[in-house]
Amino acid sequence: MECLEVAKTFKKSGRLIKAVDNVSLSIAPGESLGLVGGSGCGKSTLARVMARLTRMDSGRVVLDGRDISRLNGGELRECYRTLQMVFQDPFASFDPRQTIGRGLLEVLSNFNVGSSGQRKDLVRQALESVGLNVEFGGRLPGDLSGGQCQRAAIARALLVRPRLLICDEATSALDAIVQAQILNLLRKLRDEMGLSVLFISHDLALVRAFCSRIAVMHDGRIVESGPAEKVIAQPEHPHTRLLLSSLITLGESV
Repeated sequence: MECLEVAKTFKKSGRLIKAVDNVSLSIAPGESLGLVGGSGCGKSTLARVMARLTRMDSGRVVLDGRDISRLNGGELRECYRTLQMVFQDPFASFDPRQTIGRGLLEVLSNFNVGSSGQRKDLVRQALESVGLNVEFGGRLPGDLSGGQCQRAAIARALLVRPRLLICDEATSALDAIVQAQILNLLRKLRDEMGLSVLFISHDLALVRAFCSRIAVMHDGRIVESGPAEKVIAQPEHPHTRLLLSSLITLGESV
């Protein structure tokens, strides 16, 4: 995927704010790119633009050689078979009155994947792939822990076998032990499926543990990017150095 000169402006208290200021970046097949920056820097807005959840002011988003920026209807739905997103709050992304299994079945139905019997098998396989047994399909989101619900959200995102997964602060609401478990799960699924992953976080330690390349965002712009170890060892931008000053080293399980 490529973002080319993407811009998004919001109006707040009577003035215009450039949430994303002509950003360009690319993610190679099978690559994990970490997009890191402080709160309000524009990284989540960029992710929503890339996923077509927020309309951009200008620029292009190219996926598999195709500009998806202005797709609508059936063409946009087909795009979502290639690109899926996992959000910070897994509970908010599920219908609280609907069982987890029903929510996953609904995804398969919306994309017209498989017969009724096949869909049940696909849901079971998806849950098992993220470490949840089939009984979790009969539970409501509120009956799950935060880590279990995030696993279910990942299972749902991977049901249609996307090639790109956008994780927007997908571990920030979890404690350190569960964060490590989710990162290990994402690493396993990435390697098994050949996924490209855009991993968005304010935490450089998490990004370093998971990503081969890092892009640092500040005030709506990419201010530094490069191989993860180089950005960590030899930061060039003051904001990168500021983020590094609060770096928390994770345990060996990550």
